[in-house]
Amino acid sequence: MKFSKQLQKIMQHFGLSTTELAEKILVPKATISHLISERNKPSLEFIMKLHTTFPTLNLEWLIYEKEPFLITDIYQNQTEKDQTETTVLNEILEVKTMNEIEKEDQIKIESEESESKNINQNITENQENILSFQSKEIDCIVIFYNDGSFKKYNP
Repeated sequence: MKFSKQLQKIMQHFGLSTTELAEKILVPKATISHLISERNKPSLEFIMKLHTTFPTLNLEWLIYEKEPFLITDIYQNQTEKDQTETTVLNEILEVKTMNEIEKEDQIKIESEESESKNINQNITENQENILSFQSKEIDCIVIFYNDGSFKKYNP
C-alpha cells in the first residue's frame, strides 16, 4: 500500500479533511496534498507528527505497512489471545484441582476405613480381655501411697 492510501485511510478513520489534518499535525496543507498525489514521500518528521497527534496509530503500520492499522487492535488481539490462554490454563488447573480433591477424598476414605478396622479390632480385643478377666478370681489388691508405703488386701 502506498503512503498516499495510508494517509487517506487515516483521514477517513478520524473524519478529517486535508485542511483539518494539516492543522492538527501543524504542517502546511500543501504537504498533505503532495503526499496524497504521491509527488513527495513522507519524512520521518512527518510520520512522527502523525504518530504524536494520533498515538493510536500503529507505528509499524505507518512505516512498514504492517497490520493492524491501530494499536488498539494489537491490544485487542493480544487481550483476546491472553484471555484464551487464561481460560485454557484455568481449565487445566480446574481439572488438576479436581483430581487432587478426588485423591485427597480417596486417601481420607482409606484412612477412615483403616481407623474403623482398628477400632473394631480394639473392641474385639477388649471384649476378650473383659471376658478373660471375669473368669479369674482376685488373689489380693495392693495400694501404693506416694510416701512409699503400701497396703495389701486379701479377699
